[in-house]
Amino acid sequence: MKYLGQLFSILILSLIFGLYGCQEEAQEIVTPMPTEIISLESKSGEFLFRISQQQGSGDNIIDGSSCTSIVFPFTVIINGASVEITSEDDFDLIEDIIDELEDDSDNIEIQFPIEVSLPDNTVVTIATMDELEDLLDECDDDDDIECLDIVYPITFSIYNQIREQASTTTIENDRELYQFLDQIEDSEIVSLIYPIDLVLFNNDMISINSNQELEAAVELYEDSCDEDDDDHDIDVTELNNILKESIWMVAKYDSAAVDKSGFFIGIDISFLDDNILLAKTDSEEIDGEWETSGDDGFLQLSTEFDSDGNLNLLNRDWKLEHFNNDSIKITALDTDEVINVIMTVK
Repeated sequence: MKYLGQLFSILILSLIFGLYGCQEEAQEIVTPMPTEIISLESKSGEFLFRISQQQGSGDNIIDGSSCTSIVFPFTVIINGASVEITSEDDFDLIEDIIDELEDDSDNIEIQFPIEVSLPDNTVVTIATMDELEDLLDECDDDDDIECLDIVYPITFSIYNQIREQASTTTIENDRELYQFLDQIEDSEIVSLIYPIDLVLFNNDMISINSNQELEAAVELYEDSCDEDDDDHDIDVTELNNILKESIWMVAKYDSAAVDKSGFFIGIDISFLDDNILLAKTDSEEIDGEWETSGDDGFLQLSTEFDSDGNLNLLNRDWKLEHFNNDSIKITALDTDEVINVIMTVK
C-alpha cells in the first residue's frame, strides 16, 4: 500500500509539471518582424491612419474644406430657396442649381446649428458661421485617403513589453481605428492580423495578406479617384465672380504666429475688372493688380499693391485653403515663413 501511494504521488506530480510545461509553451510570445510592426512611424501604420480619417471632401461645395464634413441632415439657403441636404446625392442638386443661375449669385447660407465630423471622426455641434470658420482655420491640411476603405472588423495583436502580456483587439470602424493607432504606447508591439480586405472607390474588393501588400495597394490606388478636394471643382471664373462681387477686409493676418491683423484696420479691398486691385482708407486709395489661376491642382491668388506700407505684406502668391461668399482663407506660397490670412466681406 505504501508503494502504491508513492506511485500515485509521482503520477500526480508528473501530471502537474506536465500541465505547467504546456501552459508555459502556450504562453510563448513570437515577436513580429520589424516589417510586420504597426505604428504611426511605419508606412503601413501611416496609411491605416490616413484611411481612418474623416473623409470631408464630399461637402466642399458647402463648407469649402476637406478637413471636416457636415453631418446629415442639414439645411442650406441658396439664392433664397431652402434645400434640405440628406445625403451626398443632394450635393449634385446644389451644383445643378448653381449651374442654372444666370447671374452667378450662388450664395449658399448654412442654417445653424449643425453637427460637424472632425478628422478623428468625433462630432461637435457648431452654432454659428463664426464658430465654423474658427474650426476650419484650426484644421490641419487634408491628408486622408479616400480612394479605398477598410472592410471591418479587423484585429490587431498587441504585446506589452513592460507587463510581458499578449492580447488582441478587434476594430469595428474608422473611428475606433483612428483612436487605436493614435494611442499606441511605446511599450507596445502591435501587428495587424491578416488577411484583411480593402474596398476600392469602384467597389472592387482586394485581399491583403501583409504589410507589404497593404503599402503596395495604397500606393497604387490612393490617387486613382477624384477626392473632390479642390474647392468643389470651382473654376477660376467662379472664384473671380466671388472676389469681385464684394468689398473685402483683412480680418486676420498671422505671420510666423505673430498677429499683424491690426495693420489692416480701416482698409477696404476691392477686386475690380481688368485685374485692378484697389485698397481704400479714409485718406487715400492705393492701386494694385490681382490674378487667379488653377495650376498644380489648387486655386491660387496673386496680389500686388503699389505700396511700401503695410499693404506690402499682401504682395505674394497665395494658395486658397477654403472659402465661401463671406470669407476666404489663404496661405503664402512664395516663402518659407508660415503666413495665414483670412479675408471677410465688409
